[in-house]
Order: sequence, then C-alpha cells, then structure tokens
Amino acid sequence: MKTASKILIIIGSIIGILWSIIGFFSVWFGGAVAITLDKNIKTEDVTDIMLKMIGSFIVIIIGLILGIIAANKKTKKITTIILGILLLSSGILATVWHSYATGPIYILSSLLLILAGIFQKTKKY
Repeated sequence: MKTASKILIIIGSIIGILWSIIGFFSVWFGGAVAITLDKNIKTEDVTDIMLKMIGSFIVIIIGLILGIIAANKKTKKITTIILGILLLSSGILATVWHSYATGPIYILSSLLLILAGIFQKTKKY
C-alpha cells in the first residue's frame, strides 16, 4: 500500500504543480484581458483565484514531502498514520483551492497511508 501511495503522490504532485503554475499565469493573463474588455468583472475575484493557486502550489509541495516521508518503508506505524492524516488535510485544502485533480489523489493516497499504518506490524525486540 505504501508503494501505491508513493506512486499516486508523485503523479498527483506533478499534475498539481503544472496545474498551479499554468492556472496562475492563465488567470493572470486571462483576468487582465477579461477585466479590460468587461467592466463587470472585479479585480478582487481575479486576485482571489490567483492567491488560491499560490496556496494550492504550496499545499501540493507540502503534501509531496509528507507523502514521500510517510510512504518510506522504514517509517514507524504512528508516524505513517499521523503523516497520512496531515496528507489528508493537504488534499482537502488542495481541492478547496481549485486543484481538482491533485486534491482527490492526495486524499486517496492519505487513506492508503492511514490503512497501511493501521495494518503495519510493529517490530518486537
């Protein structure tokens, strides 16, 4: 489960990073054109979407780091569960901040990590 989660996290982060960068610049250029042509569009709406794209980019990077650490084979049981829960919150934030592809992938990966942590056998010394 940890290997599948790591693959999903890497795929999701690549999609999310590209989505955030392309989305930011297309909202920047497209918003400038739309504001110029249509006086009903407010600049606050465009800047709000741009800030959400920046926030999504940051959350995707944080989720990538958390997911890679949690999907490591040597990670302990409780660490895997805690990092899985943190990755779940990153996935929810990414979805709320317009990263509709990466957010669900991170949520699925976090559920796999939480299950992997629950069913992980502890080593007895």
